[in-house]
Amino acid sequence: MRKDTPPGINVPADLMKAKDFKALSLNAHNSNTLNMALALELLGVKYQPVPAYRGLKDVETAILQNIGQMANSSLSGWSGSVEPTLGHVVMPLWQLSPRAKDGSYPRSKALPNLQTFEEFYASVLPGKPLAGQIAYQALRALADPQLAMFRVAVTPPKAPPEAIATLRAAFADMWKNPQFLNDYSRIIKTEPILVSGAEGQEILADLGKVPTEFKQYLIAITTRMTSN
Repeated sequence: MRKDTPPGINVPADLMKAKDFKALSLNAHNSNTLNMALALELLGVKYQPVPAYRGLKDVETAILQNIGQMANSSLSGWSGSVEPTLGHVVMPLWQLSPRAKDGSYPRSKALPNLQTFEEFYASVLPGKPLAGQIAYQALRALADPQLAMFRVAVTPPKAPPEAIATLRAAFADMWKNPQFLNDYSRIIKTEPILVSGAEGQEILADLGKVPTEFKQYLIAITTRMTSN
């Protein structure tokens, strides 16, 4: 969020004092838009959604020009683009972190000093639990699979098992390659979060189990944004 957003964003919690600012994002059905919209819905913040941009570079330019005051980016987008170019203008508010195996949401190893959304929420709305709120359940149903594996490599449905096994082994070997890890960290400014093919298959299978009420809630959110 831009630091000069009235009445001034000196610390992340100052977001709760702001109102009617413009939150810029991609189209209304994109996770980039919905992650931010659901978080602001839970916080009860009044703002103007602008889900109208073709790409995140366009969003960053608009934030720099103060056309809008808030936006959402990926981990690699923040580390590799936003922080180096807009760090003097904007302040990070929270991170949506991947779910751990025990069901908790610890801070990403790549952003150890940035609070999670859950931490931010607890600090500004103490005593009001997230658990049981449909907006939070919908947020996590949407965000968890994406955060677990943001970019994927796929094959056709009837690809031979031998070919799939070979590709998975090749990716596993690449993840152990010091040159690849060094190059990635040098360019993206953080360590890669790597997910195996078997783990990814389990995540995809879970997408078929998302409750209908969460889907309907997400549809209602997008309808509201596009009807204004």
